[in-house]
Formats: sequence, structure tokens, C-alpha cells
Amino acid sequence: MNKPSCPRASLALALLSFALGLAACELVPDEPTRVFASPMEVSTERLLTGDVRWATALPNLDVLAQMDGIIYRIDGESRRSEAIYGDPGDVHAAVELADGTVLISGTEGLWVVQHTEMTPSPLSTALDALSPKQMLASPDGALWLAADTGLFIWRDEALFSVGASGYSTSEATLAWGPDPAGGESDGLWVASGTDLYFLRPQGTSFNAEYVATGDVVSGVSVDGHQVVWAVIDGFLHRRDAAGNWDWLQLPDQLAAAAAAEGINSTWLSTLTELWNYSGDGWSSTGLFGQLHDSDGVGRALVTTEEGLMRVWSGRPLLLFGVNDGQKLEFAQDVELVSAPAAATPRSYEVEVDGAPVAIELGERTLVELDPIDFADGPHELVARAHYRNGVVAEASVFFTVGEFEAPTWTDHIQPIHQTYCTPCHDPSGSAHLMYTASVWQAEIEQILNSVESGAMPLNNETSPTIDAVSLAEIQMIRAWAAGGFAE
Repeated sequence: MNKPSCPRASLALALLSFALGLAACELVPDEPTRVFASPMEVSTERLLTGDVRWATALPNLDVLAQMDGIIYRIDGESRRSEAIYGDPGDVHAAVELADGTVLISGTEGLWVVQHTEMTPSPLSTALDALSPKQMLASPDGALWLAADTGLFIWRDEALFSVGASGYSTSEATLAWGPDPAGGESDGLWVASGTDLYFLRPQGTSFNAEYVATGDVVSGVSVDGHQVVWAVIDGFLHRRDAAGNWDWLQLPDQLAAAAAAEGINSTWLSTLTELWNYSGDGWSSTGLFGQLHDSDGVGRALVTTEEGLMRVWSGRPLLLFGVNDGQKLEFAQDVELVSAPAAATPRSYEVEVDGAPVAIELGERTLVELDPIDFADGPHELVARAHYRNGVVAEASVFFTVGEFEAPTWTDHIQPIHQTYCTPCHDPSGSAHLMYTASVWQAEIEQILNSVESGAMPLNNETSPTIDAVSLAEIQMIRAWAAGGFAE
């Protein structure tokens, strides 16, 4: 038997105007499904030694942490930590805005991080000393702030109070993700008090949709597959990309879940152990600690008795200097960083469009990219680190040179998906869901590997006459990635 989790009421959230509408019901299973994990071989790296009470990962893989009342910034590339001068009090949250500005919220208000100093944010005056417990920068450029006294949004250089009568905002957790009713526009998920609810954009206002309730709704996050993860009464609730809900029970009570945008890796902490969920299923680490966050390459930030640790599966290879979709206009270095630093690769190899390029080995491992060496259009750099135990770590980055009109999801990539992938990978199919642009972006490397090797699409009873993806279509997918995954 299923119980409906229906909206309590159709509430309009007052910003510039009111917007009214009825929200659809969700169906959540009455009984949880027990899940079990296989052991995971993990790597750990200590970032700080001491009593770390708060930590978060920024989009550029830098880490902010508070230890003994001092804020530290740990460089994502060099791993060096620097103290940031200023006194925000006990830190609640931090967020990086679209222009690169980093805001920290503490008991002493909002502060702007500038290199190794903090200055009070002009927003502190507008918020009248309000101390937001959670902040989120949405893709439309707005800044969401959740405080015990209410929910607020800063956009178009103005601050608005979002009135949500009957909905808690105390100790709220915020996430940006898919519409639970299946609408095309993403919106704000809020977990607070006893409620899990969704704010759906409608013009200049928002509609509130009640999704689920419990004695304690303590967290919500969204991963790179647009899967929503919610912690309700110590249980894990998961909404997949097709809108189906699962109620999952781990062997011990769940304390927190953390997923990162664009990454198919979710970290979970129970009262006794740290778990991970990825495309390979459930894994247990054997480690115990307080889970703070997950970064943009799927590593967890965890506080243990040893201090602040970064935890991950395998040995990732990171690339710094050029971002996916960047237009290369002058010579730039790409740095190869292996993690953890203690595990040094035996050798590296780097290719651009399948041709080997020179590597500068020294204190830093560098590859120079000069636009005069490449034809106009999209390109892909692939780097590999070879370890003595036979493990090979791989990373890649797409970039463009010269005049280039990027393909779009709607006009170019979605038709490829409909031709080759729809029978299995749409909601009506039986395979892993990957019918949205965000999932394709999160899994672009796996998709390219599958179509280039001929592993996909499957030629089976479901699609007995389907052809292999053509070389021109594969190049179109690569060009879409190189152009920044345009919608």
C-alpha cells in the first residue's frame, strides 16, 4: 500500500506578486527497502589537524573550514591552507556566487571573502543582522538564504522575503533540482523541521508544493543525475530522474547525505560508518566521522578524530588551468594533480585529439596548450596517470579554438539520444535513466567511451535493427561538450 504525500495547501509565496496553483501528489512507499553495501577501498588525505566544526567545498575544489574559531582556505590545487582574517563568529554556511564572490554566514552576520581577509557584506545591512543558516546560489543568478526567521531571496539587486506560512525554515537545508511534478523548470528543494517541500518558479513568484513529512526532516541534496536524496527520520528517501520514490533503510540510522552537482556520487554518514552510492551501487568505507560536504569530483569532506579528511574511492587525476568548454585564446598551462599526493604515479601520458603532447615534469606536472597549435573548432585533452600497482587514472577536458558554433542539446544531441538510446534509457525503458541534458553532461565520458567502443547502443530484442552511432554523431557529442554543454 502506498500513502499519498499531498500538498497541505496551495500556498503562494509573496515576492513581487502572488502565484497560485495546485500541486500534484507524490507516492512514497509505506515500507522501507533494506540496502546492503560491499566494502570500498578508499583513499584519505588529511587537510587540517584539530577540532574542525564546519567545512565546505567550493566549485573550484578549494575547501573552507573553521577550526578553533579561525577560517582556513585550503587550495584545491596545491592543498596549502591559509588563515583568513576576520571574525564571522561560528560559521553556518558559505556560497560562491556566479561572479566568483564567496560569502560566509556566521553568528556575526554575512562576510565577503577576499584572498586572506573577510569584510562585512553589504547584504548584512539589508538583512538587518540576520544570520542565514543555509545559502544557495541558483543557476539564474539568485541567492537564497534560509534563516530561523524565514526564507529570503536576493536577486536583481533587491532582497525579498519569501512568505511560506505553515512551512518551516528553521535549520533548513537547500538544494536546486527537478520539479517533483515533472515540470520542465528546476526549483528550490527545502528540508526543514518536519517538512520536505519544493518552490516552483512562476513568473516573479513561487508556488510551494508539500512533498513529504516526518518527525525530523534533516537534509536534501541533488546529484548529477538529477536524483533527489532526502533524510527523513534517519531514513533515506530517493527520487529518481523519472519521478519514482524509494524509501531506503541502511543497517544503521542515517545522519547526513551529501551529493555534488554534476557528479554521480552521493556520500552518506550513519551513526557508525561512511557510505557511498555511485553508478557501481552501494559501498561502505569502514570509516566513521561527521560528513560535511561532497566536492565537484566526488570526494567527501569528513571530520574524524584525526581532523578534517578528504575521502574518495580510487585515485582520481585532476586537471587545473583549463575548464570544460573554455575557449582557448592564449597559451595556458594545464596542471596534472594526482590524489592523494602521497601516491605518486609512475608515469603520465597526455593526448589532444588522440595525438601525444609534451609533458613538463618537475615540481609541477604541466602541459602547455597554445591555440596556434590547433585548428579552429572543438578539441579534447585526455591525461592518464599510471601507478606501479597497475592502476590507471584518467581525466579529460574539452576546449575550443577560434570561431566555433557549439551544438545544442535541443537541436543536435537530443535527436541522437532519441535515435539510439530511447528504447532503454527513457522512463519507459528498463535501463539506467539518462534522457536529460544534465545526466548526459554528468556522464559524458562514459557515454563517449560506450559509443566509440560499440558497447552502446545494444543490438538486442528491444532494438534489433539499431545501428552504431556514426563517427559524425560522435564528433557532434564531443563538440557539444567542448562548447560547454549548451542547452
